[in-house]
Amino acid sequence: MQAWKIFFGARWGKAVEIQTVVAEKLWSTCVDVDQFANFVLNPAINARDAMPFGGRLTLELANAVLDDRHVTGMPDVPAGQYVMLAMTDTGTGMPPEVAERVFEPFFTTKPEGAGTGWV
Repeated sequence: MQAWKIFFGARWGKAVEIQTVVAEKLWSTCVDVDQFANFVLNPAINARDAMPFGGRLTLELANAVLDDRHVTGMPDVPAGQYVMLAMTDTGTGMPPEVAERVFEPFFTTKPEGAGTGWV
């Protein structure tokens, strides 16, 4: 997490404060480093873009237990112990019509040629 704080801080300057919160006794986990980097980078860039006059981006790692009730409707996610990454920011937020589509593949509100996508 410290590496992300340094990475974003060096590129974004002081306008966006980067805060990291890591739970005590965080469980060990295995992740694909490249997938994790993309997972963090893309929403972080969106958060930065939503804070044109500065703000705060918080990255938080915590332990999470998902029981059968939590994984209902998610056949690829077994119940068990996980490490959770939460990202919050003080950006402008999304209007309801954008929030409804936010998880659609290739959905963007950015003009052509802007953003991090390949489309």
